[in-house]
Amino acid sequence: MPMKLFKKTRNLHLKYALSVLLVAALFVVALPAPVTLSAASPTSTATFILSGLGTKDAPQRPATIGLEITGQIPTAQTGISRLDSELEERWTSQYNAFVQNHMAGALSIDSSVEHFTSREFVSTAFIKEATSVSTTAAISTTVINTNTSTIITLQDFGVNTLQLINNRIDGLIAARPHSFSSFSGIDANHPFYLDSDRLVIPFGSGELISAERGIHRIEFSISNIENELFPSSYFRVLPPSQYNAVMVRVADVMRQFGYTVVWDGDTRTTNISMNGVLVSSLVIDENAYSYRGGRIYELEVAPQIHNELTYVPLSFFNEVVGIPTTVNSDGVTVSRYLVDTGMSANPVNQGILVD
Repeated sequence: MPMKLFKKTRNLHLKYALSVLLVAALFVVALPAPVTLSAASPTSTATFILSGLGTKDAPQRPATIGLEITGQIPTAQTGISRLDSELEERWTSQYNAFVQNHMAGALSIDSSVEHFTSREFVSTAFIKEATSVSTTAAISTTVINTNTSTIITLQDFGVNTLQLINNRIDGLIAARPHSFSSFSGIDANHPFYLDSDRLVIPFGSGELISAERGIHRIEFSISNIENELFPSSYFRVLPPSQYNAVMVRVADVMRQFGYTVVWDGDTRTTNISMNGVLVSSLVIDENAYSYRGGRIYELEVAPQIHNELTYVPLSFFNEVVGIPTTVNSDGVTVSRYLVDTGMSANPVNQGILVD
């Protein structure tokens, strides 16, 4: 879903520079600088909504004597009353909650707003920072679909988007496990925004890296996300006596994503490789799924032969080779994130550079 976006930044002011901590292969993890970029031919709908997104001075709290409150908070007068009401309620609630949480211990609170727009989406990033003995920062975001004038979540970008993101973050953590906080995965309500071809996932102070303050941002190239829908003819459901497992024709799925699949009739083994590197060997009726000659995975069912084709449980794709899958009435949706032109592999086993 490639797209061209441009960024319009208004009234950016942060008292303290936000940390820049993570750099992954073909990721750029950075804090946007206070600059203004020119528009790049947005549609009239996107321009209309953006023109109605503004900022106003952060409201003062007379009761908070000794607490300095500065900066901007977002406003909306898009002319769409339903959308305006929803945005104002959201932003006011987010701001008040942040201020309330830091009234007792903060010396100052500062906030800023960044707007991003495109042919299809408008995003607002609302950054709040509280300064005391230590500095804490949080970011909340809103993404509007300009075609429907509705607020969207990560799940609107595909059924496997959350799983792809969590797999990539798991890979970062695996590369430097002692640097990261305990991470159980993001959900559909986690902040995100769109900037150019990038899907940006921000984290507040200590949320991802426990010892560091500031906003940490991990970026994903939308054009590197591949989704493929396989109809019901590609899979079969085993009876309850066999765990109700959804079994999928492994060769069809893996070949679609560029893997080589070869059957060895002498050993009853299906070998899966990418660019000459063996990824997994599947021995029929043996519940021992290998990954690149290392870890062995035991899944709910062993590989099986059906109509002279090798079937594996759906969990094989996500748990062993790191390719998320989802079953619904349309079939099986299989997704992967291309880091480069090489293989997409189990994130726990990928080497990802982190600065």
